[in-house]
Amino acid sequence: MTRRTRHWRGADPDRAARRAARILAPGSAVPRSIRTGHNAVYRLEHPRGRRVLRISPPEWRRRSEIEAELDFIEHLAGSGLCVGRPLPGPDGRRVVPLGRGLLACQFRWLEGVRVTRFGADPGAGLLAAWATLLARLHVASLAHRPRPGRERPHWSDDPLSGCPTRHLGPDETGLRRARDELIDRVRERPETADFGTVHGDASLVNLMLRPKNVALFDFDDGCRHHFAWDLACALHGHREHPHFERIVDDFLSAYARVRPVPPDFVANRDEWLRLRTLSVLLYFRGRRRQGDAWVRRATREVLEGARGAAS
Repeated sequence: MTRRTRHWRGADPDRAARRAARILAPGSAVPRSIRTGHNAVYRLEHPRGRRVLRISPPEWRRRSEIEAELDFIEHLAGSGLCVGRPLPGPDGRRVVPLGRGLLACQFRWLEGVRVTRFGADPGAGLLAAWATLLARLHVASLAHRPRPGRERPHWSDDPLSGCPTRHLGPDETGLRRARDELIDRVRERPETADFGTVHGDASLVNLMLRPKNVALFDFDDGCRHHFAWDLACALHGHREHPHFERIVDDFLSAYARVRPVPPDFVANRDEWLRLRTLSVLLYFRGRRRQGDAWVRRATREVLEGARGAAS
């Protein structure tokens, strides 16, 4: 039995996954849960190869947004990036409705070794491959032309990067003010050469090590945003590492061998990292109590950063 979050509103993702498997991958075994958060993700064993099945509730993504995600993944694959490509069902549909607003899609299973050393020093080789892959994604993003009516949300409308405050209490004025100041700063930035569809969570845990390359998966947090946001999301988990500055320098050096590093990230790195902390904090506030140790630490980080920026 999977653990349900607020997005599911009484729906049973396991039951939905079994139905989705019958539609998208007839002949597969019973789906095995991988994780459940704002989506429910399953492993599918099929005679033609293992697959990833994903169930999305309506509170998280609309069908047009999921189709846009799959379009972008196919564009990246066509640009030579190694990604987990979507698989249509026997009737050609990539996204199928399951009732109660639930939507299902499936992806090719990426064979390899998943990186799980979140926050650890990745080492020079992996760090360079990781940064190169993200830079190539940004090059491809600039050439991507979404289909009419099928776009990822603008960052300000996204349930994660937009930092919605619906889970903040009425007395949390300091955190609300810090959020508004950060968001206003991003709104002031021009959406020009370093803006496009981003991955939204290109951290090490979403990389797969393969014999000849490094693959990237889990594009569900993608939106239309500044590329500086992708850099912040990638490096955020390493900010407490004792050699964080070296990790950042090496990462940006490898990125710059493919395309110029966004000047906005160089000039406002701490602000972008704080915004990433805030986005995750506000998302988790709907799932964790205010007294949770991580929530307290992240809240303190955001508020102290706001005071430092104001001084």
